[in-house]
Amino acid sequence: MKKTKSLLHKLSVTILASIIFMLPGCAGRPWTSKVDDTKSKSVTDVYQQMQERDSMLPCFLETDIVISWDTPIAKQAIGGYLQLIDPFNVKYVVSNPLGQPHYMVVTDGKSFQSVNTSQRKSMSGTLDSLLRHHNVPTSMFFSNWGANLTGRLQRESWIIEKIRHDRENRGIWFTVRYMSGNKKRKNHLLVNLEEKKLLTRVIVDEQLSLERIEGEGAENIGREQMVDNTVATIHYGDWIKKKGCLLPTRLIIQGFAFNSELVIQLDNIAARSRQKPENFKITSPPGFLHQSLP
Repeated sequence: MKKTKSLLHKLSVTILASIIFMLPGCAGRPWTSKVDDTKSKSVTDVYQQMQERDSMLPCFLETDIVISWDTPIAKQAIGGYLQLIDPFNVKYVVSNPLGQPHYMVVTDGKSFQSVNTSQRKSMSGTLDSLLRHHNVPTSMFFSNWGANLTGRLQRESWIIEKIRHDRENRGIWFTVRYMSGNKKRKNHLLVNLEEKKLLTRVIVDEQLSLERIEGEGAENIGREQMVDNTVATIHYGDWIKKKGCLLPTRLIIQGFAFNSELVIQLDNIAARSRQKPENFKITSPPGFLHQSLP
């Protein structure tokens, strides 16, 4: 029984890390040529309509969640409960096989609190400290979980850098740059313009790379340039309508090491307009060992 609880805890922490931050992976580019200038305005208008629609959607979401983790070594699945206030507040509860709360964690995008009932331990600190505690590179962290988990377009100020055709003719690719907090973000978004649905989100981390250029009769010259590193690719499917808004109930996340894949299945979804962030707090029960991360 103790071994089972330990395995459940390790899996729940791994899945939490997978929701909050992704490990880098490699993939080919799914887009092709640039959309002609004569058509770019019409497709941009549809994008703006979708963004305006998404900004009016309920910001609070609660749902049952089953997360399946498929690796070359093993397949695992774990059930839980998720509450979300777009864009930063998340509450995630993992239950044991008897349906009792086993592991709970809340975050506002900057700090976190967690409780492990089987180990009688609680933990709190900054989100950066949690990343370091689990040896996850902070450059792989992304904060807009509201958009990432609900298939919405970001509410933040944005700039469309490129508009390109899809290699498989599924829609149009928008390369979008926006600000999230004080950080610059960049996504590649595959949009079905007819159905006004986001099909795929490619989250990238821009890194500075030094390119060597060889010239005849001259020394090698170094030139710095920004290179996109794919953090994760999220595919959205099995859409349903709740209170007039479209929500995906199945997310497939790719881009992990060793070609691993994460599948998130949502069920019993409830969407509301308001919820107090104060409810996204956990109090450490009496007698639990508490650890504070700086």
